[in-house]
Amino acid sequence: MEIEHLEELRAMSPQANAILQRLQRVDPLGLSECIRELLERDEALDDAAEIIKDRLQSGDYVLTDDLVRLLIKVRDAHLYELAREQLFQDRWALLALYQGGFPDPAIEDQLVEILYKTAEDDAEPARRAIAEAICDKGTVATIPVLEAIIYDLAPTQHTKKTIANALFDASGPNLDTLLAGIVAESRIEFIHTINQALEAVRERNTEQVTSFVEGASASPRETKLVANAHRELERARDKVKSDPTYALVCLRRGA
Repeated sequence: MEIEHLEELRAMSPQANAILQRLQRVDPLGLSECIRELLERDEALDDAAEIIKDRLQSGDYVLTDDLVRLLIKVRDAHLYELAREQLFQDRWALLALYQGGFPDPAIEDQLVEILYKTAEDDAEPARRAIAEAICDKGTVATIPVLEAIIYDLAPTQHTKKTIANALFDASGPNLDTLLAGIVAESRIEFIHTINQALEAVRERNTEQVTSFVEGASASPRETKLVANAHRELERARDKVKSDPTYALVCLRRGA
């Protein structure tokens, strides 16, 4: 891409212009350095995106982390489509895009799929990171999988803890009992995070529904339904730590 708009060029700093000129011509191994320099300056990022699109279309490779950081800034749909296959091969890249608010529902869908598939793997760091991101950003589309994970795993947290304690009592402190204890704690913490995520998503959804009802002319029946939903959500919030199964029942009633 040639920089043709003189007015934009005059408004651009000499340093940013120099980096863009380098970005157009540099060996593929030098692309990341140029992108990072522009990101640090927070300047000429739209121009950089145009150049990167040309570079990708010509077959050059750009590091996934740099693509993610640039996409979060410029939100360029064409650049995203060009890099989409590469991005969807990296769960941490998807997580960063999701946390950065990149507007593609398919990102959440893929993360939820990863969460479900890794839910029973207590050594997988991505599952908790995804659950925490859903807690902050999740939509109602995540609720069925969150509920399913709680239903499947809630009974197992006590079993794993019991096994870990039994191993410790039988053989004392050693590598095996230490690992069993870590696994048990990981499972308990993960289920707690999933409960928090489900509660947060429900609460966001309830706030949206309540806002809509308050802005409209609600019938007595609609008002009663909303009030009942609030009561069930409060019960779920009170029980989410002490009794996850009962909390889940309340959440379903409050849906």
